[in-house]
Amino acid sequence: GMAVPASYEVLVDVEASDAAPQQQRSNRKLIAGAVIAACMFLAMAMQTSQSSGRTSLVSAAKMMGLYSELEVPRKMALMATEKGSKIEQELAVSIASGTPMLADCARKAVYTNILTSFGYLKGNLTVENQTRYQNDLDLLTAKQSSYAEWIDSESSYRTAQSAKEQADAAATYARGKFSEYKKAVEVGEADYEKNIAPTIAERAGLVAQETMITTLTGIVEKMTSAAGKAEAPAKLKEAKAKLAAIQASNPKLGKLAGEVDAILDKMGAAPAAPANAAAKAAVRTTVLADASFAETVKQALVILGEMKTAVTTRIKEIDADKAKVEAELKANRASKLEWEVKVVELSNTADRAQADRNTADLQRAKLSGVYKVKDAAYTDGHAGLEDDLASYKAQIAAIETVIAKVHELLAKC
Repeated sequence: GMAVPASYEVLVDVEASDAAPQQQRSNRKLIAGAVIAACMFLAMAMQTSQSSGRTSLVSAAKMMGLYSELEVPRKMALMATEKGSKIEQELAVSIASGTPMLADCARKAVYTNILTSFGYLKGNLTVENQTRYQNDLDLLTAKQSSYAEWIDSESSYRTAQSAKEQADAAATYARGKFSEYKKAVEVGEADYEKNIAPTIAERAGLVAQETMITTLTGIVEKMTSAAGKAEAPAKLKEAKAKLAAIQASNPKLGKLAGEVDAILDKMGAAPAAPANAAAKAAVRTTVLADASFAETVKQALVILGEMKTAVTTRIKEIDADKAKVEAELKANRASKLEWEVKVVELSNTADRAQADRNTADLQRAKLSGVYKVKDAAYTDGHAGLEDDLASYKAQIAAIETVIAKVHELLAKC
């Protein structure tokens, strides 16, 4: 507990003579007892304040409020005339105590001094009252202001947290899309190497085969004329050589090439010399007539046309497949690059959002602490406000009563 001072010194006027009125001696005793009680109350208040961990500044005016309303005027008189003469103190206490008295114009100067002293005390108490109220208002304003700042910082933190979550989600999505297109490019490149690259050589062979078929077709077409028919044996050898080259380079055309080859053999069959009439008749049935020869050439041309169609169709398939894969690869590579850039940008945005969130978190923690301090200060400072203001009001009212009585006395002089 709090250490009690070694002693209290109470100055009480005991100079009264045996002839002093009994009422005056009683007033002095009452004043002395009140002062001693004030000291006791002050010690108790200070001890209680320390035990609760707070330092209470209790003014003398506030201590006066601890006594009954009947004692307040007398305490005000003692406070107002503390530095005055003995006669001023005695007269002020008598007036404040409500003792009936007649105006003593010989003491007009004393009345004036009492008015001045009470006016000065009233001014001090008025300032203390206003200061007490203003301090409470300042503490409340500081509390409310710090609360508003703290709540704003909480809102800013939630906004920053939301922005961070959105930035993280965007960065994660970008990384997912980048991985998706990276995989698509890898698959597309593998597919190109496996299925498209080999067809490039195949296509070159098909183009060569197409050229040979076109040449072969031209040879066969010439056989439809009389001159071509006469040159058929020599041309057929060239045609069969090209046909063999086509068949060797493209086994898929083997069936059609075999059919053409058979037709070429048929076209190149030479008639045998007739031995007799019967033989002559037989030869005539085996030697192709002009019309039959022309028909055979047409058959060869039809098959050659089918061969060429098969080759050109395959070339178109290869070109289409190659174009499709290359287009997909191009699109996927472009998307991969696009999302690779976005991954960097959105990751940087997420990092900045993280930093902003951390800053907002620190700020809200700081302002939360400030608010708690301001709230505690207001709670501590606001305690007893109503009692304090009521005490000041009672004291000032008591002073005004004394001032009014002194004015009445002066008015009679």
